[in-house]
Amino acid sequence: MTEAQLARVFDSFTQADASIATRYGGTGLGLTISRQFCKLMGGTIAAESEPGKGTTFTVRLPAEVADSKAESVAAVDAPGVSRPATAPPRPSPKTALVIDDDPVVVDLMQNFLGREGYRVVAASNGEEGLRLAREVRPDIVTLDVIMPGLDGWSVLTAIKSDPELAATRYPA
Repeated sequence: MTEAQLARVFDSFTQADASIATRYGGTGLGLTISRQFCKLMGGTIAAESEPGKGTTFTVRLPAEVADSKAESVAAVDAPGVSRPATAPPRPSPKTALVIDDDPVVVDLMQNFLGREGYRVVAASNGEEGLRLAREVRPDIVTLDVIMPGLDGWSVLTAIKSDPELAATRYPA
């Protein structure tokens, strides 16, 4: 990658080589998500590249990850909904809802979140994801924005506008 490409490689919806998305799909979120996971665990991810030779990504994570149970749940702005800035504590284990039409991503997220102590519920499309969100009341949701039918943005809007689900968190 060039220096300019390297400077943007962790930006959302940005890919170093746009032809990769044309050939293989994808939206340029993989490295952004990886960076956020590293950050959530108190670590970092960095990239070094030499054009024509290759790129090296380095992930550094602490040996022990800090307990996030003490972290308060930030209020999610939903039109016409007022509530306290923190949600009441939930019983363990916490529930994660993964909404993605790619079974490989669902499997990856189930494995990762399961190791983090979450009970994982998965949906393969937006409609099923919204139904499950109302049914299981997850603590967090990860979702694909580009899905056939009800896309991720529509699911997010529906969840945020539902007073019973509006406190659901979305990993940043």
